[in-house]
Amino acid sequence: MLDEKLKKAETDKEKLEKSKEEAIQALNDKETTRLHNSDVEEGKNDEEMEMPGCFESTKEASLLTSLDVFGQSWDVYSDIGLSVQFANGIVGPDGIVRFHPKYAAAIMVPVALAFIFNIRQWWKNEDGLKKKLISVPFLVLQLYPPFAAYRMVVYLITKDKKWFDAKKIYDTSMTSIEPFLESIPQCHVLLTILVTSTSFTGRGTYNAGVIDPYEGLFLPAFLTSIFSATFGMTKLLKVGPCAIVSRNKYGLGFMLIFLSILGCMAGKGMLLAMMIGQLGFDASGLILCLGTCYLLPMFYQFAVFVRHQGWKNALETCLDYPALLLMPTFSMWSFGASEKKSCCSCQRSSEIGVSFTVTFINSMITLGGLGHFYTSREIFFLSINLRFGPI
Repeated sequence: MLDEKLKKAETDKEKLEKSKEEAIQALNDKETTRLHNSDVEEGKNDEEMEMPGCFESTKEASLLTSLDVFGQSWDVYSDIGLSVQFANGIVGPDGIVRFHPKYAAAIMVPVALAFIFNIRQWWKNEDGLKKKLISVPFLVLQLYPPFAAYRMVVYLITKDKKWFDAKKIYDTSMTSIEPFLESIPQCHVLLTILVTSTSFTGRGTYNAGVIDPYEGLFLPAFLTSIFSATFGMTKLLKVGPCAIVSRNKYGLGFMLIFLSILGCMAGKGMLLAMMIGQLGFDASGLILCLGTCYLLPMFYQFAVFVRHQGWKNALETCLDYPALLLMPTFSMWSFGASEKKSCCSCQRSSEIGVSFTVTFINSMITLGGLGHFYTSREIFFLSINLRFGPI
């Protein structure tokens, strides 16, 4: 009898421990990344927060309307329009109409990628069937982020306290999708088309003279993508989940980060475009460039996430906030554990923030990758010239 009671007590204890572990795991899964610097002050709910004043509301509404509503809409539809132009044929400098289905498909890939992640955010953020039905047409038309921004403007004008939750969700999970998954890849695609169609160097290019980049939608789409990509990446460090500059103004810190991101992205993009312009879509050159300049920083950032969060939480972080994985890929800024621990500590932390140590290491990886690619590229060109003559 006593043995049965002891066994029952041990079984109940095991069940209790298991339930406790499941509850802790569920809590960790729900809050995969405890992100800092939210716009809602800790310890205050929406009822205790005060809406912005007249001047601040006007400024915020103007920025949201111009950059997020109209700006993102133009960026997406200018890319779609350019893709249609390539598919239907473009008149080249020689007056001949040429069709470019590969260019058209390449331009639509970033648009489709952003659409996939927008579907995930739409499903998470639109609670209830009514909200989903109202917003699904905007999702299908590639206008869900502008729709969310417009809804924030309405909340702001009507002094609705829903503004705080809407802004928090928009800044932490939605504002980075368009620049990181659509504008940045689009910049690389359009820059490659530009370089391969224009003889910037004395040597011939892979696709010289096929299109005139100054005709049609090419130049407006290219400039819009550059501004949207650079501004969106910088804005992530201002109002995103891991902000490091003031949220209330665009000061010197914002401009310095803007210029550093623009320079790094332009350097990587130009090397990739010039390599394709000189050699065409050579497999070895593409692997060398993508591996040293893009994939290596991305894998390093993911390894940092895995070290601090574990595999499961790291994957969920990358799905919910892809910008945190792509920021180190296209710039030097990187993220790590925001809690200060010993360098030898193996304790995991779910808190993520901008890490200047990880940023420094990523900068060395990026500069090393650029230098290695440039050196290997010159050696590769030299070997081809010795074999087959000048390109």
